[in-house]
Amino acid sequence: MADQIMTAQMPGFRFTDPAIAQPEAPAAAPRQLKYWSAYRSGPTLSVSGMDAETGTTRTITGVSSLGPGPDSAICITDGEGQRWELVL
Repeated sequence: MADQIMTAQMPGFRFTDPAIAQPEAPAAAPRQLKYWSAYRSGPTLSVSGMDAETGTTRTITGVSSLGPGPDSAICITDGEGQRWELVL
């Protein structure tokens, strides 16, 4: 308990309560997904492909939006708010 009190009194400490509305963080820069395929299971849309930045295979489930982005690119937004450009 003493550790928690000391932490709460540290300068610059900001208490965030999920029940209290917080301002939205700035959106992360869009990332690119290459060699992708999309599939649907019931109401859930998922996209799998290669992350162009890291070269790793990613599967993004829980796509929250699908639509055109800047320069008419096809973009999706994952459940964490990360925007992905689907490279054709």
